[in-house]
Amino acid sequence: MGPQIQQEAEQPSGHKAAAEAISRKLGFNWGAFFLAPVWCLFNGRAGIGVFLIIWNLASQAAALIGIECCVVVLLIDLVVALYFGTQGNEIAWKEEGYSSIEELRRRQRGWNIAGIILGIFGIILIIFIMIGVAQLDGN
Repeated sequence: MGPQIQQEAEQPSGHKAAAEAISRKLGFNWGAFFLAPVWCLFNGRAGIGVFLIIWNLASQAAALIGIECCVVVLLIDLVVALYFGTQGNEIAWKEEGYSSIEELRRRQRGWNIAGIILGIFGIILIIFIMIGVAQLDGN
């Protein structure tokens, strides 16, 4: 860790300069990317987490009753996921009151592992669903 980042990271959690240094140091947050609604609930953004859960449920209900909004919903979901993926560590540092960068790294590591595992599982599931739909259309 460079001297500037080290100095900023020594600031207490919630400090703006420290949050930006932490975000640069720890990089992309896969847990916040793939699990944004749940990640928000447990990382100081409960209101946003609840809103995202309701948004996802409403968009799924709209799709089930035949309202064509899938592309718009997917684009909005992608923007939200990218925002939390890139800013997740900074948000967590500002909101959660960590005592050190190592504490933040340990806690977010679990989220990153869960995000990667569930993200890979979700991608595989989507591929299987697309294959199944293609086979049904072919018959």
